[in-house]
Amino acid sequence: MSKVNLDKLKTVVQSAEKPFKILITGVDPDSMGSAFALAALIEFLSGEVAGSIQVCYFGAIGHRQNKTIDNLYNLESMMMMVTDDEDFDNYHVCLVDSCTVADSRMGKHRNSFVPLIVVDHHRGIDFEVGDDQFCWIDEIGACATMLVELMQHYKFELDESDRFIYNMLAIGIYSDTDSLNSAGARDREAFNYVRGFVSEAEFVKFSQYTLPESYYMNLYYAIGRREQVGSKVLTNIGYIDPEEGDDLAMIANQLVRKDGVSMVVVWGIVGGKVRISVRNLDISISLPKWMKERFGDRAGAKMAPDGRAEGGGTIDMEFDKFWLCDDNKAEIIGIMTKKFRTLVFEPEKEAKS
Repeated sequence: MSKVNLDKLKTVVQSAEKPFKILITGVDPDSMGSAFALAALIEFLSGEVAGSIQVCYFGAIGHRQNKTIDNLYNLESMMMMVTDDEDFDNYHVCLVDSCTVADSRMGKHRNSFVPLIVVDHHRGIDFEVGDDQFCWIDEIGACATMLVELMQHYKFELDESDRFIYNMLAIGIYSDTDSLNSAGARDREAFNYVRGFVSEAEFVKFSQYTLPESYYMNLYYAIGRREQVGSKVLTNIGYIDPEEGDDLAMIANQLVRKDGVSMVVVWGIVGGKVRISVRNLDISISLPKWMKERFGDRAGAKMAPDGRAEGGGTIDMEFDKFWLCDDNKAEIIGIMTKKFRTLVFEPEKEAKS
């Protein structure tokens, strides 16, 4: 465990003068479980009622697994989507499963706040940490593992009405460690602890969720259009609906497992934007730097403890406002494909030019 004084969290929480807002920059089981666990722990440490602690998320709940969790526990009644005009000034902002304030997924809120509390298992913190903040970053398999350890440190157990959070922590650890295949000793210990509180039937629903027909059609489309140069793979899934946006990451996760592949770039057009998902296994490449050099400030990446990296980004082309019509969809895909070939496959010096 990294050398962080876990007792400091209590001091920071009890010294707070404003309500708490816990932000989820990328909705997945690990981030949702971690956010609700942190909210419950803050309530326990501060004595505040749950209403003074908000859980908020950027983007949409699109992935079928996330929707399953959301529907089962009615999470949308307990957390709110962040809007562009939302004001963070009157809150103490907390980050879980993220340690960057310049994350492209935050849109207009990028670099607009300094978090009071950060708990994350990725590298890449991009702000200075002061004495009045609690910041714990530890490169382990899941952020949920760290929340379990914090709860154990403070000898805190969830009330019966909040026991669903144990289920979310369990599936968060399970999913973020590739079904425990990449889990370390601490991840396994935390998982075994929360499984003692978990309904087996509910856990099966989370881990064996069904996938819609659209996912398989998009996967089929991506496989048919993939190009490989060396160990890099590039493909796209064309025009997709917003609720299919998570397919990009799922397809990237599948394709990077192919023999001889170290990097996968998958892109698609959603409305007027090009969305990108990248997976990289080559630890000699700094994916955060690689992404920003090619796709600008609205792109970024996180490094996993084992050197793997996951990246994503958005390019606002405003196709839907002027360029896009039924007669030129194929041409736009062709133009974007040529540009992506240059960005992904060209040598470093040419990609920067």
